[in-house]
Amino acid sequence: MQTTKKSGKSRLLYLIGACCLAYLLWSLFYINHLSKQVETEKSRVISVARNLELWKQITIKDDGHLDQNTLMQENRDIHIELVENAYVEEGHKFYMMYYSEPAKEQDFKRYFSELVLDDYFYIVTDSDGKVKELFWDKP
Repeated sequence: MQTTKKSGKSRLLYLIGACCLAYLLWSLFYINHLSKQVETEKSRVISVARNLELWKQITIKDDGHLDQNTLMQENRDIHIELVENAYVEEGHKFYMMYYSEPAKEQDFKRYFSELVLDDYFYIVTDSDGKVKELFWDKP
């Protein structure tokens, strides 16, 4: 009878220990999952802030006009390309912006959240070059 009680207690202790270990492992995996989500959100915020600084420069310094020469002098790592056959109003132009240098492109890849923002940023200007619309390509 004594051995049955001892073996029952030891089984119970092993069961409690196994449950605690399982809970600990589950907690570690869940914390790791949440950390990855926080990193994704941080990179998205950095991306938004970086692009907002770029567009603040365009709107404040250049009065909202897309002057590619000035923009490219200060930001050599981007490439702006006119998109032909875009569905925009008559006289408006549609541009696509992306990072042009492969090494820099990889460096800046961390600023883009794969869930929210893609690598390409689009710009629509009127016939005078004044920016009308800005948006990211969503994956």
